[in-house]
Amino acid sequence: MPADKVKIVVFGARHTGQGPLGRAWGKTEADLPDLQPVVIYERDVDHGGTKRSVAAWILSVDPQFDYMRKPMYERADGFVYTFDATDITGRSLQFLDPFVEEVRSLYPPAPPEVLVGSHPDPTITAKPEKTRALVKSWLASHGDIPFLELDLTDKKLFFDGAEAIFKALLGIILDGHDGA
Repeated sequence: MPADKVKIVVFGARHTGQGPLGRAWGKTEADLPDLQPVVIYERDVDHGGTKRSVAAWILSVDPQFDYMRKPMYERADGFVYTFDATDITGRSLQFLDPFVEEVRSLYPPAPPEVLVGSHPDPTITAKPEKTRALVKSWLASHGDIPFLELDLTDKKLFFDGAEAIFKALLGIILDGHDGA
C-alpha cells in the first residue's frame, strides 16, 4: 500500500475522456494543444484522516509513444481504463485489450483497476443494449474489475463522476474496498 503518495495511471481510446477526467479531478483548466505522451495532474486528498498526494498520469497510447509507455506504468498504484460507452461495435473496448494485458504482464498481480465507460455524445441518451452486453463480456474476461460511467455531456454529472471514479479507486488502493 502506498504511503503518502499515490500514482494512478489513466488511459484509453482517443476521445474517451481521459484528458478531461484528469483536468476535472485535478481541479485545473490547463490544457495542452498538442498530443503529449503523458500529462500529470496532482492534488492532495484527505483519505480516512490521512493527507495523501495523488498524481493522475494521463497517458497517450498513441503509437508514436510506444517506446516510453511501459516505463510510465512503473510504480503505479492503480489504473483507470476508458472507452466509449456508446460504441456498439465494441472497438473502443477491444482497443484496451493489448494495453491491459501489457499492464498485467508487468504487474503480477495487477494493481487495482477500474473500467470507465464515457458518454461523449449528447445525442445518445441511453446506452445501447448491445454495448451493455459487450461491457459485461469484457468485464467477465478481465476479472470483473469495477465499472463506472462518466457523462461527458453534463458538466455537473461529469465533475461528480470524476470525483466518484478517483474516490472508488483510492478506496480500493488504500482500504481494499471501492470507497463508494
